[in-house]
Amino acid sequence: KKLVVVMMRQMVIKVGSVTYAMKGRNVLQGYGIRARVVKTPKPQKNEGCGYSLVLCDPPMNVPEILRRAGVEVLDAKWESGYILTTRQQLTRSRTA
Repeated sequence: KKLVVVMMRQMVIKVGSVTYAMKGRNVLQGYGIRARVVKTPKPQKNEGCGYSLVLCDPPMNVPEILRRAGVEVLDAKWESGYILTTRQQLTRSRTA
């Protein structure tokens, strides 16, 4: 299979706890938005347990959706990166 390099933007949203991260993921699923829960590397002292939600190319208003649902959003930032994937996986993810 031929591999391709794809540039992607992702939003990383820091939340105060794993509970907020799980709640946030569930809220976003209700909007059809996929999110991963990850442990925040080197969380600051004021960031609680240090968990984040990672979303690939989400709508801009995701932090506001979470706040309205009662999720404590500590920070939200955009990151750019590259992924290595197959054309088949890329096509499948765009249609899902």
